[in-house]
Amino acid sequence: MNEHPLSLTSLCAVYFCNESELIQLSNQPKFHPFQGQLSVLQDKIDHLERLLAENNEIITNIRDSIIKITDSVKDGRRAVDSGNFSQGPAEMLPSPPLVIPIDPEDCQFSTRPYSKSADGVQMLDVYDLLAFDNPDGGVWKQGFEITYDEHEWDKEPLQVFVVPHSHNDPGWLKTFDDYYRDQTQHILNNMVVKLHEDVRRKIIWSEISYFSKWWDNIDDQKRGRCEKRDQFM
Repeated sequence: MNEHPLSLTSLCAVYFCNESELIQLSNQPKFHPFQGQLSVLQDKIDHLERLLAENNEIITNIRDSIIKITDSVKDGRRAVDSGNFSQGPAEMLPSPPLVIPIDPEDCQFSTRPYSKSADGVQMLDVYDLLAFDNPDGGVWKQGFEITYDEHEWDKEPLQVFVVPHSHNDPGWLKTFDDYYRDQTQHILNNMVVKLHEDVRRKIIWSEISYFSKWWDNIDDQKRGRCEKRDQFM
């Protein structure tokens, strides 16, 4: 008869221990496996982006080295062909200054009356005057029909001039420096190589902020390649 109180006490002790463990488990923060997987995936993506930027920088350095070696070989051949076997250091002639012709009328445009901005124009009032109906203009969607004679060039072939045009928007999707490091500088470096391969090629570059940053970072040899050619627009 004395065994029953002891058994009841043991059962109560076991119950309270299990209850305590359940309370501790319920208070622990829940673990979301998908959140951990996304974090690992994001780290891998960031690592790949850093590797890509480093590889682009290495390729740029290799390309610049090849350009320098090619120019040095060509300069050596010119010296041999001209019979210039003089000893001692050669004196570098100063490069002629870069002169850009400017029409005098361009400097006077801002002083003319019709170039002044109109005062008192409220854009909110202009919005009320615009229709915003976006009429269908055909192929180009500009509100007017574009037509042409499809047989106009049957007898004489049409000459097509393809001119590359830059489109590097500062601050678009990336910061100014990130865009320049990842994309713009490689475009400009490759441009120097391609223009040197064919003197008939030309390029239009409009983003002066990027061009100025690139110009400040390149060496004198690459600058000389750009200054000697009229392929920039």
